[in-house]
Amino acid sequence: MDSFTYFLDKKGGGEKSTDLFSKPKKNTISWHHISLDCEEGLSWLRQTNLDPVILDALCEEETRPRIAEWSQDSCLIILRGINLNDAAQPEDMISVRLFIEKNRIISTWKRKLKTIRIIENSLSSGTGPKSSGEFLSTLAKQLAEVMFPTLTVLSEKADTLEEEVLETPDTKSRQKIIDLRKEVISYRRYLHPQKDVLQKLKTCEQTWLATYDKRIISETYDRTAMYLEEMEEARERTLIIQDELLNIISDKLNKNTYFLSIIAAIFLPLGFLTGLLGVNIAGMPGASDPNAFWYFCVGLTVLVIIQTYLFKRMKLF
Repeated sequence: MDSFTYFLDKKGGGEKSTDLFSKPKKNTISWHHISLDCEEGLSWLRQTNLDPVILDALCEEETRPRIAEWSQDSCLIILRGINLNDAAQPEDMISVRLFIEKNRIISTWKRKLKTIRIIENSLSSGTGPKSSGEFLSTLAKQLAEVMFPTLTVLSEKADTLEEEVLETPDTKSRQKIIDLRKEVISYRRYLHPQKDVLQKLKTCEQTWLATYDKRIISETYDRTAMYLEEMEEARERTLIIQDELLNIISDKLNKNTYFLSIIAAIFLPLGFLTGLLGVNIAGMPGASDPNAFWYFCVGLTVLVIIQTYLFKRMKLF
């Protein structure tokens, strides 16, 4: 993965440089995007004047969305975005770590993030962010927009699963329900703290964060809150679907058990009679009559008919 520096011209455009050690240009905003798998990028980070705590946060392996205002002019922000890389799970969200000042932005990553490419393309076309505040608000907005199609699929999965359970209930559906719940939990794990970060950004007093930027962040906050509500609804639906599946399977099992009980009740007296007449002792009735077996079979058949009639009258089936 690559590391680069962009010099934003404050007019929506910028000039890209692969030389991380190039000096900042006059009247520009330096955006240093560092891959944590790039030794040159890590070397550049170590030579900056960043506080060791910030440096550790930018290089941290496992992160959760958070914000730390270092001063009125600088802020550490960690956000998460949907993983749209090939052969990846979208819920395995990618972390983007940011240290932002008025004229300098440092971002670090471990895996490719589509949103970063979107910002790069906008700078190339001259429609990119013109300030550090606009960079942050654009990044947060794009992260939320990229999430929308993926999170919409969750509701569709829940609809399909519910229809499947109602039409053809099967124990195999339990694994699908579990997988869907795991997916929802994975998203909620990062979206909750990300919403808190956006809420704090709405009211923070960073000098480089303009009122318009805060308005965009506020809209992104509302959108993230809506996503979380949908996640909560999807989670509750999985619980309802699971309960419905268990109830259907339980009803089916009870019906089968009841049917077997009726069969057992019918054959219980037949078993008693055959067992009684099957004892090999003298004096058994019909032992010397060649037609006794057939009389006995007819008697058992009549008994079954009588039992079935009585069970019908008693509404046992």
